[in-house]
Amino acid sequence: MNRRVSPVGIGRGFAIIPSHGGALVGWFSAPMAPSVQTRALNIDGTPRSTIVSHGSFPSLIFNGSLSLSAGPSCSFGLLAAGDGDQTCRFAALDGDGSPMGAPVALRGYTQCDDIGRSPAGFSFLASAGGSLDLVAVTTGASTPLGPLAQPRPPSFLGHRLVLPDESFLIPTASATDGGEAALVIEHYDASGARLAEGATLGPASQLPVLLARADDSVLASFRCPSLAPPCLYVQPLTLEGSAVAPASVLALAGNPAPDGASSLDSSPSGDVIITWPQNRLFLQELDPRGVPRGPATSIDLYAQFGAQLEQVRVLVGDDGDHALLLFSGDPRDGDGPGVYALPLACSAH
Repeated sequence: MNRRVSPVGIGRGFAIIPSHGGALVGWFSAPMAPSVQTRALNIDGTPRSTIVSHGSFPSLIFNGSLSLSAGPSCSFGLLAAGDGDQTCRFAALDGDGSPMGAPVALRGYTQCDDIGRSPAGFSFLASAGGSLDLVAVTTGASTPLGPLAQPRPPSFLGHRLVLPDESFLIPTASATDGGEAALVIEHYDASGARLAEGATLGPASQLPVLLARADDSVLASFRCPSLAPPCLYVQPLTLEGSAVAPASVLALAGNPAPDGASSLDSSPSGDVIITWPQNRLFLQELDPRGVPRGPATSIDLYAQFGAQLEQVRVLVGDDGDHALLLFSGDPRDGDGPGVYALPLACSAH
């Protein structure tokens, strides 16, 4: 193993958010003793806190979804997906992952994800009865704000981008004039009211659609049609979700693996970092219009993890000179699934 790679915790399905110049990471622990755990890291990957466990969960949740968000008064919100009892769980945390009050059980939801800041503190998207609901949540209780204007299938969970004014963008399904399905970016206010329909992503885009802030705009990334050679599109959008320019194929150092882990993450500079796998993990800095800055960087994690590299995220430090690569996978040495950190140095272009 690369000597700079350090284990964060045993488990999978992690979420990461900036915290005190480093990162706050949450993940599902191993199914033998299912729980959600958190730990704070410095930007060099060293632990800033001990591992904190947040209650026990049925083993089914080991493959669920998990999300983190910054909130009011230096708090953070953690949301864990529903289990066999159709219950999601919310916990308010401090910057080191320690709980701030008792967790809240949110019942009646088959799936939940995409926690973000809202006027009430936090909100998230949840699947209930075939609709996609927006739910406000605080340390004391949750308040359903009602279904979004057009019900969406649960597959769109996990792709919301909350903006500074607490409105948000999500990719949604829409039929074209020819009757074919297309993905459209839609803009909602903090209460869940639909503001506008934005760009139709194309050509023939497919999930997952990744969204990230890029300076005063948004960048979207999505895979090429399933029948085309593997590739990635990028498309710049306004904060309202309208197209700034047509989608373009990102020139890659190697075609992405069809089902491999990829990510799109904002940088304090206003640029975006995109990753994709192809025997090695490639990282590329993009400007707000999706144009690459300099050559891509590649990291060989596959000798240790092979095809078991499951999830990847990149967090760039406040100084813009350092970054932290977080990934989850199942090492070939048989130690079981885990979440790992690798510190990176950012090069100037």
